[in-house]
Amino acid sequence: MKLFLTFFILLLLQGCSTLSVQPQQAMLAGDTPSQWQLKGRIGVVSHNKVQNFGFNIKFKEQVFNLTLTGTLGLGQINIVSNNDGLYIDGHQSSQDLKQLMIKEFGWHFPVRNLGNIVFKHRLNTEDEWQLTITKFGSYQGVSVAKVAKLKHSTQPIKIKLLFQKILPTLD
Repeated sequence: MKLFLTFFILLLLQGCSTLSVQPQQAMLAGDTPSQWQLKGRIGVVSHNKVQNFGFNIKFKEQVFNLTLTGTLGLGQINIVSNNDGLYIDGHQSSQDLKQLMIKEFGWHFPVRNLGNIVFKHRLNTEDEWQLTITKFGSYQGVSVAKVAKLKHSTQPIKIKLLFQKILPTLD
């Protein structure tokens, strides 16, 4: 019996030695990764109209690729912001992101500040938005926002963001 148990333990240890371990870069509290991806839901109440979207956004520094999907997967818009400008479904736009969102949806929110909301729990923007984080989670050992509420101070815009998955970008 001892021989069988010793053989089993050695076999188990040999199997453990074949696992490949990839080192992860440690994140510090308050850091925003240079590349990351966020999947979630957004609910908006603006001018007594309720809208809900799914979203997927990938950041690489200040360059982002945002896909908004309508309720039940109906309708989709892809917004890419890079050094060359703003692209909507592959076509370059002469508008900035705020103008585009107001034109298309009737509301806007500080997309470029999602990193500050998720990882730093604050907004570093103009004072037009009030931020409340109602639920926290963990990502690579640091506290991140999981549910955030934004309220515009001068316009009737209320936004609830549910951050379902935070991932490193794999592109």
